[in-house]
Amino acid sequence: MRAQTKSVQNLEEIEKIIGYSFNDRSLLRQAFTHPSYQRDCVSYERLEYVGDSVLNLLITKEQFSMYSELPPGLLTPLRAANVDTEKLARVAIQHNFHRYIRLGNPVLIKQIQAFIDALPKHPLHSHGLINAPKVLADVVESTVGAVFVDSNYSIDTTWETAEAIVKQTNTQMRIWPNGLSCFIVHLVARSSVAILYNTLEHCIGFMQVASDLLKPIITPEMLQKNPVKKLFEICQKHKLKVKLVDLWSQEGTYKVFINNKLRGKGMCREKKEIALNRAANDAYKEVVRRISGNNFNEGC
Repeated sequence: MRAQTKSVQNLEEIEKIIGYSFNDRSLLRQAFTHPSYQRDCVSYERLEYVGDSVLNLLITKEQFSMYSELPPGLLTPLRAANVDTEKLARVAIQHNFHRYIRLGNPVLIKQIQAFIDALPKHPLHSHGLINAPKVLADVVESTVGAVFVDSNYSIDTTWETAEAIVKQTNTQMRIWPNGLSCFIVHLVARSSVAILYNTLEHCIGFMQVASDLLKPIITPEMLQKNPVKKLFEICQKHKLKVKLVDLWSQEGTYKVFINNKLRGKGMCREKKEIALNRAANDAYKEVVRRISGNNFNEGC
């Protein structure tokens, strides 16, 4: 798969991909226009802003309904895993969004191709080991934002009291799917803020589009820890001393020493965090190997 892009000339192709026909196709064109495309162009940034908020709401709603026993401490990282940059970038590639983005920066095309090439090594998520171009995640968010706006959304309404919410939305709350009414009451109780839609028909259609785009949804069973966190946890359990050496500004690398011995190294000149994650992952695998072989006498 090559990271080729083409102008958004046939908007129907994108509509078929996402399963939604726009009333105002200029929103769809805007959703696929990067700020670098042309000087003073109408880019996807405003729609991205809307889509980011809506995606967080929808994932929160889905998890609140599906995992009634999970505490917020577990729901929060689960939500983050489903809307982070890498997950959304994967969604963009899965649906070939990258072929339709209007770009004016050739460097971004190279970054997208590098991301595509790295995906086979990490089928579901790399957990911070590969560089996911933000432009890909942005386009997913802007597309969701465009659908939300085009589907006749209502303005976010701030309610002063929970009683006002219940009185004015009682009918809709009884018939909304999958316990969304419970989610609204939960939001009101926590922050007195709720997001409403003008019609149930548009609401269901929009949520279906967003849900289909985000598949596969990461479940609690799929959720994995960040490499740095995994490394520190296993070393703490076995009383091993960890030292992280930051050489990123000079070499684009991180080194990990376990009990004063080099056990991991990671490089990524584009992003410091990825270099750290790669080094931690490298060291973690080495620690696991030595623990499995009972090689503690070697100082791990």
